[in-house]
Amino acid sequence: MDRINCPLCNNKNFKIVLKKDDLSKYYDLVKCEDCGLGFINPLPTEEDLTKYYNAEYAVPEYQKVKLIKKAKKVLNLLKKYGLDSNSKILEIGASHGFFLNEVKKQGFTPYGVELSKKACDNAKKYFGINIENVDFLQSSFINKKEYFDAVVLLDVLEHLTNQNEN
Repeated sequence: MDRINCPLCNNKNFKIVLKKDDLSKYYDLVKCEDCGLGFINPLPTEEDLTKYYNAEYAVPEYQKVKLIKKAKKVLNLLKKYGLDSNSKILEIGASHGFFLNEVKKQGFTPYGVELSKKACDNAKKYFGINIENVDFLQSSFINKKEYFDAVVLLDVLEHLTNQNEN
């Protein structure tokens, strides 16, 4: 696996903050000495990420209450800024559907994309919500202009491997 330069400033001067053994490979959390960005180096491949999200990715029981509280807080904020009950909300990185279930409960129309097939299956099974099991860039939503009233990403940005392309 090849090490990468800093995704933000392209410098290769960084210090190791944490070593992690995962997916039978070693990854380091590093901090760029020039701009201060923290990132994983080397980056996992798309194949590694697909394998991880479809095998290891789960929401621990104790996190569910926290996720529901966060969903309600985000929806209250969106309503404060003018979202009405007929609004269509897209969640990118929808996980097991906790946020979208709150969207549905509050009368909004939920849409989502998620890389984990297991998470998509759970959203359908427990909440009756269909979430597309694809990367957003391959989803049916990518070319919908002025279709959604709000797009939400909760705990997603830190999972992107190339923020400059996404």
